[in-house]
Amino acid sequence: MIRNLLTKIEKSLNVFNESEILSLFNKTNTEVYTSIHKAILNINDIDTNSIINEIKEKHINEIEHKNCEIDDVKSKYLQEIEMKNKEIFELNNNLNEKINHHTELLKNQYNNEIEFFKEQNRDIKEDFNSQISYLQQQLQDKECFIDTTLNNLLNKNNKQKGDYGENLVYNALNENPKYNDIQITDVSNIKGNGDINVKIPSLDLAIMIECKNETEVKTDTDIAQFDIHRNEFFKQNPSSHAIMFSIGCNRIPNYSSYSIVNNNNNFTGYFSKKNMNKDEITYYFYNFIDQIITHKNNLNQTSKNTELCDSINNNNILFNNILNDYKEKHKYHEEQLKYYNNMIKEINTIVPTNEQILIEQGYTQCTHTIINSKVNKINELNTFLKQNDIDNVNTTLNEFVKKIREKSKLDDDFKKETLLKKFKLPLKMTYKELHDNI
Repeated sequence: MIRNLLTKIEKSLNVFNESEILSLFNKTNTEVYTSIHKAILNINDIDTNSIINEIKEKHINEIEHKNCEIDDVKSKYLQEIEMKNKEIFELNNNLNEKINHHTELLKNQYNNEIEFFKEQNRDIKEDFNSQISYLQQQLQDKECFIDTTLNNLLNKNNKQKGDYGENLVYNALNENPKYNDIQITDVSNIKGNGDINVKIPSLDLAIMIECKNETEVKTDTDIAQFDIHRNEFFKQNPSSHAIMFSIGCNRIPNYSSYSIVNNNNNFTGYFSKKNMNKDEITYYFYNFIDQIITHKNNLNQTSKNTELCDSINNNNILFNNILNDYKEKHKYHEEQLKYYNNMIKEINTIVPTNEQILIEQGYTQCTHTIINSKVNKINELNTFLKQNDIDNVNTTLNEFVKKIREKSKLDDDFKKETLLKKFKLPLKMTYKELHDNI
């Protein structure tokens, strides 16, 4: 009977695939299975009911057994969950305690660093304000000097301007002269002789110089007057020549800015440049003389002494180059000397300020050396603290400060200001400076 039943069930399920059978099985319970069995076999006998009851009882027993296992597993996992929850709660409490402790440490460190930086900022600000005041005073002094100088320049009358030009040319010609026997004479107070007379006996030269310091050289007055003085000078002095220097404008009418004119072996030079300096004056003057010498040499040169003259000329050029080189070196060393003198003045100004800073920082100045007494005093303070169980070895700044403050509550001698005064250290020193130096 059972075999036939199973055969019919198997045949009835052939039309379904595996997934449909699985879905059907999941939906089938004992009542459905009984109804299907009765419908297929159309029977309702005792054996069949007995088989069904046995199967039903078996399934019920298995379900109860599985439920017991589930309850055991559930109870076990609930116990483990409860233990884990306890552990998590304890870990959270420990973590919160550590976080609170670490937060407090960071807060104290932050407050100490803020205080340190505030004090450092105050020091920097004071130093900055001091430098600003010093620079402002220097600026005021320079502005006053510039205003005074400008007023002096603007208030110069024509005579002063003329004197300035004459003095500039006179000083330029007297500065490292090229010829040992040169004679430079100021004749500005002698009417009709120009401003400066130059004589060079070794070259048989006499030169009249007039200086103009005007924004414009006028033909009908300035040049006409110069021509009168020049012609008179030529009459009085054989082998004579003349120069007009114009240092207040860039050109002379009819002669531009640079011109040398030869009139019957009497040379006249016209040199004009606004704000002409000493080097330019010297260049124009000696170039003027070189052209006169060249002209004389060309007139006196003969075929017999050509080689000798060329040789002598070359030697003179070489000597002149050597002489110019030494003059340049001389000028360079003079400038260097001037620079070193200025540096000495600046250093003499800076040294007293630096000495004051050294004194404030606990340094003592001696004749040849600077004794760093601050280090010795800090070493004495370190020894004193160690004797009183305040050791800085492997100690953080906060711990160091805490030890000193605890001591100071019991004894005023351990207050920071008292310690600094006792060991003659700067009162501005902070706990951090003490901690870092000890």
